[in-house]
Amino acid sequence: MKNQYSLKLTSLLFLLSFLGFQAFAQSAKSLVKKGDKALDKENYHKALEYYKQANTSNGENADAYFGLGVTNLLLFNNKESLDYLRKARELDPDVDKHYYYWLGRAFHANLQFDSAVASYRVYLNDEIGKNDSRQDAVKTLILQAEFGKTYLSSPVDYQIVNLGTEVNSEYSEHSPMLTKDKQTLYFTSRRPANPSEITPRGDGWENIYTTSGKGSHWSGASLLTGQVNERKTHTSNVQLYDNDEKMLVYKSSKFGSLYESVLNGGTWSKPKPFAKFTNTQKFEPDGFVIKDGSVVYFASSLDNKNGNLDLWISRRKEEDTTKWSEPERLPSIVNTDADEDAPFLSEDGLTLFFSSRGHDSMGGYDVYKTTYEPFTRTWSKPVNMGYPINTPGDDIYFMTDSTGKNGYITSNRQGTMGQEDIYMVKMYDDVVVKGQVVIKTTKRPLGDYILNFDSQRKLGVKGSALSGADGNYSLKLRSGHTYTVEVRKQNGEVVLTDDVEIPMAEGEGAEIVKNFEIDIPDTIRTAAGQRIVLQNLNLVRVKYVETDSLLINGEVRDNAGILAGVLVEIREESSNKPFLSTKTDANGVYHFGFIPGKQTNYVIEITQKNYFPYLVVLNYPSPGNTNKFVTDQDLTSVALNQVDVRSVLTYAFPIDIKEGAKAVLGGVYFDFNSADLRPESNFALDKLYEFLKRNPRIIMEIGGHTDNLGTAYVNKFLSQKRAQAVVNYLIKKGIDKKRLTAVGYGFTQPITTNDHELNGRDVNRRVEVKILRK
Repeated sequence: MKNQYSLKLTSLLFLLSFLGFQAFAQSAKSLVKKGDKALDKENYHKALEYYKQANTSNGENADAYFGLGVTNLLLFNNKESLDYLRKARELDPDVDKHYYYWLGRAFHANLQFDSAVASYRVYLNDEIGKNDSRQDAVKTLILQAEFGKTYLSSPVDYQIVNLGTEVNSEYSEHSPMLTKDKQTLYFTSRRPANPSEITPRGDGWENIYTTSGKGSHWSGASLLTGQVNERKTHTSNVQLYDNDEKMLVYKSSKFGSLYESVLNGGTWSKPKPFAKFTNTQKFEPDGFVIKDGSVVYFASSLDNKNGNLDLWISRRKEEDTTKWSEPERLPSIVNTDADEDAPFLSEDGLTLFFSSRGHDSMGGYDVYKTTYEPFTRTWSKPVNMGYPINTPGDDIYFMTDSTGKNGYITSNRQGTMGQEDIYMVKMYDDVVVKGQVVIKTTKRPLGDYILNFDSQRKLGVKGSALSGADGNYSLKLRSGHTYTVEVRKQNGEVVLTDDVEIPMAEGEGAEIVKNFEIDIPDTIRTAAGQRIVLQNLNLVRVKYVETDSLLINGEVRDNAGILAGVLVEIREESSNKPFLSTKTDANGVYHFGFIPGKQTNYVIEITQKNYFPYLVVLNYPSPGNTNKFVTDQDLTSVALNQVDVRSVLTYAFPIDIKEGAKAVLGGVYFDFNSADLRPESNFALDKLYEFLKRNPRIIMEIGGHTDNLGTAYVNKFLSQKRAQAVVNYLIKKGIDKKRLTAVGYGFTQPITTNDHELNGRDVNRRVEVKILRK
């Protein structure tokens, strides 16, 4: 954090009177004393080194372990601090009179609030007197631990991500500040910029650094160029404003004051005092100028009898905008008897974020939010931003980007790389949850069903959706929650209760598919005569009733057995965008159910890695479909609203594939008695192109096949031309012609009967692909 010349050792108020070390050997005693002196100067790393040496010079040493515990707590707020303190007491039950105070602090930092309170109470009741001046401070810690327990039990929906070694170091980093384009991060660090300029703490003077990147990913940091940083003076960035052309800067001059630097020709000028009231003999560490530059909020110890910080406000004078009004302290609903610091205003200037050691802090500085009501000219009661934004450590210098969803914070929380680190604060992303509501037994879609999603851990995080006529629903929900789902009828009857766990989403645009099967009787059943069962066909003629449910049940397997987890999608033939998607279950089975609403053709696409793409075309015979060999008999065929299809995939990869492996390419159409490809064939052919592109060593035969109507010569000639048309299409797309061979087989290789047209001769009219060489 920003430093003054006469440092406030807030974390060491107890230390000088607490550390009464007794050593067992002269060498260890000497090292412990050196560690104590380094700790007194806040030179934590040097103290850590001395205590470690003391612990190894003459065997294990209780005093050295105690010093290691305290130092690890002040440096890292880590679990090791607990381990060291416990070890110290194990070696010497009377290691230090103030042992339970530090043990409570270590439990507190590690979020073990009940243990922290218990340790604090032992210290209050057994170690110090009732009139001891430290009583109030320890009682405050107990209250903060109780607050912490409450906030930990109901975390807010934010991720906290350490920015890592590109920004943070073993020294203190703080005050993150983004440029408007979010591509540059300014921050302050106490890493030694010059080895010859080391402070008594063993670190460097505060200097401003910049780094390029975005979000939580940044490149290596470098010192800010220009005249802002100054030798042997603490300098810290505070705020960029006026289109990033001005910067509010803190310097340790005059006990700590605010200055302004201006960007001229890409270089920051030497800072000048920002205003008279931010350049006094008091401590003014931080401030914020609102968007139009008319108001400044700042922290100051002005007129505070105990030297603590309050938040103040000043406005530019209307008669002379170069001058500021007399500062006013913000009301007591915002300021407390403890420190308030680090103001940050939202884009509209009405929401104030700040850090406070008072209010209902869970320890150290916590970040709060309060809103200004212009009509009544009042501030709302500050609200703690909650865990994990806040922790028992110091959480300060919070800022958000223009979206309000992402921000940055400085914290010396558990697991820091060393003292304060900079973290990204990222709101949980929303995900699209979608699926279908169907009857469990028949898979018929259910429309007009209400789905209510309620988070199991946080009130107010919820959503609802209504299933459409096809049973489909869709809504956005917060990721990182488990939801209780109730599916209701319109009359309010709950027909299903289920749980849906939505894992943390990585970025926007994530989707989760969740289908709900309702165990209710199906009052609309498909008669046995209205169901068709087909084995491994790529073309199925189905004249369905478009206002009823069309149910498609499928099984996917290869020659070895069933295939689970295979992607199955269904689309209209005239579109390349699937409207339903699923995967085969453990039995290799999938289900689709929807109300077509119109007469059209559908394509089922079955996709699995290392297999040929497999397409099943559901062709609706209609008078306008004469180009697809539909006869009058087809047009009078019975309506079918349930189709069971068994699909056998052909293994096409890897290297040990056998030559001769082949598969039917569904969805390829030609004009009647012609080799001209119809436009709807492009979708299937593009799938084949993608397959060949992914497997560049495969050489393939494209085979054309016909039914047995007409002469052998005509059919062979037509099938050859159609196979060549497919080859030409693939060559035009970019496949090397040396990898493709066209062969016309006529009617010599039927795969089903030629005795009837419907799902007979129409199936034999096909295009097949075969592997010639791997």
